[in-house]
Amino acid sequence: MEDRIDQTVTLTRVDDAIELWSAIEAAQYGHLFAHHDLETDTELRALEQFSAAFVEVVETWEDTPAENQQSLLRTLETVLALLRGNGLRVHHGVIHHQVRLADGEMLDFPLAIINIGHSDRPELAADIRVDLMISREAADG
Repeated sequence: MEDRIDQTVTLTRVDDAIELWSAIEAAQYGHLFAHHDLETDTELRALEQFSAAFVEVVETWEDTPAENQQSLLRTLETVLALLRGNGLRVHHGVIHHQVRLADGEMLDFPLAIINIGHSDRPELAADIRVDLMISREAADG
């Protein structure tokens, strides 16, 4: 099944890894990464390290006891510092999207939006224009 997200969302600058909590929770259902104007190989490597660390945290978050989740956030804090050291900032937001499945059932799910770029502004407006492919298996978890 195909669906389209077409909306503008406000993304908030991440100053500390704990601020990614809602994005981590939402990303268990889906996430989008965006990056703009990365200029050097060092910036690209920093982006790749953050992306890999974020996905790893998302994949292990639910199975990690609450008292140990802080260590996962420390991992993200390390890569956030690497990004900042390269003049890059992370902005994030969560949108909720609803689609009607082929059988008529409505599926409501969160989607984490992560943007990496040079902007240091506290908030960014991001136009989200994306086509989604949703399968029944994905909808069932």
